[in-house]
Amino acid sequence: MEAQRDSSKNGSEARTARYQESCTGCLTERQQACCSIRGSVVSERPSSEFNSLNIVHHDSIYVVVQKHVASYTMTQQRYQNGKQVIRRWDEVFKAVAVEPRRQLIVALLDAHPDETVPLPESAINPNVPQDLEVLRQELYHCHLPMLSDHEFITWESEPLVAGRGPRFDEVGVVIDSLQSNATGVPDSLVFGCQRLERERQERFDDSVTE
Repeated sequence: MEAQRDSSKNGSEARTARYQESCTGCLTERQQACCSIRGSVVSERPSSEFNSLNIVHHDSIYVVVQKHVASYTMTQQRYQNGKQVIRRWDEVFKAVAVEPRRQLIVALLDAHPDETVPLPESAINPNVPQDLEVLRQELYHCHLPMLSDHEFITWESEPLVAGRGPRFDEVGVVIDSLQSNATGVPDSLVFGCQRLERERQERFDDSVTE
């Protein structure tokens, strides 16, 4: 039985060698590499199965390999893109998860893109007055560094001001979309929020006028 396995192995190696020899002289170096891959396949499969593929030209082997490589590359790219967009959405929703950060984003949306807004007053909900010194400390030690780390804002400590960062549009569009669709936002998320109340009223007035 051992002799039979050795004989089979030697036969497979011989077929591989003959196949690779047939490639030499008529293929480029890159194509010969593909043939080496194909030769390995031949050594693991019956020659009749390989012959049934009816490959007319060696270039077709290279094309098949290239297609598999391209497909794998595209799959990997989609995977990486998916991971990246998930991370970015997580960062955006984390940024708008706290009221002072939302108020700051609203203030920056109202300001000129190149302008900064004063803090802490620009991060206060008008309906819920806060101790300015306490809010200043929260902004300085928590909210501003977090937003800045993700490049949503830029900020300076003396005086305490904030401006738009390279990724500001990613958080700005979330707030802007809510304001633009205030009539479709549930009442439980509108009443008590001056900005959404005003946006809803303005759209209601516009619809009545029309």
